[in-house]
Amino acid sequence: MNERNTQLTQAEALGTWQTGTLETELGPAHIVITFEEERLEVRVYFEGAAPGAENRSEGPYEFRDGWLYTPVLFKGRGLAVCREDDELVFYPPDEDEVRAFRRS
Repeated sequence: MNERNTQLTQAEALGTWQTGTLETELGPAHIVITFEEERLEVRVYFEGAAPGAENRSEGPYEFRDGWLYTPVLFKGRGLAVCREDDELVFYPPDEDEVRAFRRS
């Protein structure tokens, strides 16, 4: 993490965020992540899939000491998450960082 990163609070995370295209186990996709007060919703949209054919998961989440814990992202493992400028940056264990921008 670089010096521009700040530890993320729940209040800062609230809203909808979207990644660019990522390579997943099932092919290229983008991910839309919505933080609400008590739950997190994740929708994965695969390139070339029929409209409305997304994978959707939701569940609880919590921020603790700069880490995000939720069963619906990165197979339930805790991951570091911070804000860098206007993006969320997720640092899953043993994987490349994932960046998401606020969706309007």
